[in-house]
Amino acid sequence: SVVWHYLSLKRQRFKWEGDFRLWEALLSGALVFVDQMAILDWMLYSFQHKKHLIMYNPMNQTEFENLLEYYVENEAEAGAIGLRGYGHTLAHHMEADRVSYILNNIESKLKL
Repeated sequence: SVVWHYLSLKRQRFKWEGDFRLWEALLSGALVFVDQMAILDWMLYSFQHKKHLIMYNPMNQTEFENLLEYYVENEAEAGAIGLRGYGHTLAHHMEADRVSYILNNIESKLKL
């Protein structure tokens, strides 16, 4: 199945990106569509467009509709991307990964 992960306009208004809904959508194993976010470019083990999820420009409705139509018609490809997104999230983006990342950064700063 295809999931369109839509972040509210509050994200744009407050320049805030991502939330628990993205992780929940990815962990469903479905293909996730997400608007382009800067955080995905710099995060550790970042997600890749068309490998783990589908990124689209929220200002380009035609692009979004074309992508959506393509993946509805190519269900096997959509399913494969969804499963890779699920696996990538499970392997790199769970709570324990975040805690380890924070503790490792703190530890590296204390070793000055």
